[in-house]
Amino acid sequence: MNATTLPDSQKVPLGALALLVLLYFVGGKLGAWLTVMPEGMATLWIPNAVVLAALLISRGQHYFLIAFAAIVAEIAVCIPEFTIPEALLFGVTNVAEATIAFLLLRRSGFDPKFGKLTDAVKFVTYGPLVSALLAALSGGAIYSTFCGDETGYLEFVRIWWFGDGLGLLIFTPLFLALWPDASRAWSAPVSLRSADGVAAALAALVLVLLIVSDDGYFFGVHLGPVVLLPFVIYIAARFDIRWTTAAVALTALLIAGLLRAGYDMFGPVPPRDALIKAQEFIFIMSLMALGLHTLLSQLRVSERELGAANRRLNTMNRDLEELVQERTSKLKVLNTQLAHLALTDSLTGVFNRRAFFDRGAWQFPFPGATIARWR
Repeated sequence: MNATTLPDSQKVPLGALALLVLLYFVGGKLGAWLTVMPEGMATLWIPNAVVLAALLISRGQHYFLIAFAAIVAEIAVCIPEFTIPEALLFGVTNVAEATIAFLLLRRSGFDPKFGKLTDAVKFVTYGPLVSALLAALSGGAIYSTFCGDETGYLEFVRIWWFGDGLGLLIFTPLFLALWPDASRAWSAPVSLRSADGVAAALAALVLVLLIVSDDGYFFGVHLGPVVLLPFVIYIAARFDIRWTTAAVALTALLIAGLLRAGYDMFGPVPPRDALIKAQEFIFIMSLMALGLHTLLSQLRVSERELGAANRRLNTMNRDLEELVQERTSKLKVLNTQLAHLALTDSLTGVFNRRAFFDRGAWQFPFPGATIARWR
């Protein structure tokens, strides 16, 4: 099986296209709700992650149907805020972004299970960085043509790039982790420790303080979203990929939602600058969590493999020791038999001439005494 795919049994069936359209539509509406710019550019754009995850899971099967369903869902999301030609151009650009990312990842040998740190590097490089940037160059031109009254082209490119890149970075691993994979047994429920309860309580407290704070300040102390970073890192180090991606997604949606609600989490800065700061922080948080989890997972796998190799080596050593002992015992028996044959007559079983000489040498061990004197 190609490393870029999941098993044949997990190809996306035609019936899943309805789920694709639904997820795309919901993700688009959520992205539109989180929009803070008047031009309609989202802080996080989730639908492209849906398309990329569908292509990775299906190994590119039913590509044209997936692309058609995504474009139809895009038009449904954009109407009536945009015209049909604008929505159609946005849909084609989004599908092209997911397609480029899929082709680059497949060519690079990317593993959708993020088994190695190199898989995370490939995903971030070819998805959020390269593919999202190429789409942003096209999307920025579309926005500049139809909605470019107040914002320049490069600003459109930057916002589009960050929004699409964050959507791919956060939600593609989440969709891949939540997809039911018959070839991999779902991990057993994680046994919670006391430290997990303490971390959860502290995270809830910080969340409450962020919500009730006045423009990001609580009794004169500024509470930025950076206070949530330790808890996300803790989950990435402690739990599996599903918990990690879910924690990152929820934290990113929380930050975008607070920004949408008007919370001044980054100090007294203009809304456009606050949007950029929020996107930068979400990107760094997502990158740290995904990279840390993948690195620790690879180390755990290497540790298990090393432990298994040590156990095999110990087993081989014990088998070798037993074999050496067995061979040594057999050699002792054979040496005894050879010594008996060398000193006795094979027909009568009595001592032979060699035995007589050996006994004589044993009886007269003083210097110069040899059996030859007694011949």
